[in-house]
Amino acid sequence: MQFLLVEYVMTPNDIMGIVLGVLGAVAIILLLVFLIYLIKTMKKISEIVNDVSEPVTEVVAALPDLIEPAQTLVDGLSETVPAILGDVNNLTSEVSGAVDSVKGFFQNRGRRQAVRQSDNVGTQAARIIGFLAGIVAAFRQGKSKKKKKKK
Repeated sequence: MQFLLVEYVMTPNDIMGIVLGVLGAVAIILLLVFLIYLIKTMKKISEIVNDVSEPVTEVVAALPDLIEPAQTLVDGLSETVPAILGDVNNLTSEVSGAVDSVKGFFQNRGRRQAVRQSDNVGTQAARIIGFLAGIVAAFRQGKSKKKKKKK
């Protein structure tokens, strides 16, 4: 009986070729699997977009009708807010003047002589009357603006 012994020596280039071939085949298989999942995902996204496109179109078509009342409201507020702030500013200045007058009246009441006190009371009374007249004028002005806006 004879045995034939054949020796085959693998070089590093042969080993590298086999490893790269196997890795290439695995990469191609993984790429195919990835592409299959990507196609399925894109089909689902397409279905979702088709389902949502009609309601979105309806909402976009309704937006101009919603914007007009909002614009009217903003325009109305832009006109009334400065007027209200002006009235509030006038009212606060009148109130602070009246508070200062009342404060001055009570502080100076015990310190001044009777003659000066009577003059001071007259001045303070005039300031208080002016304050009340300012409040009444502010309320009348607010009512007249409301009547103009209703027309």
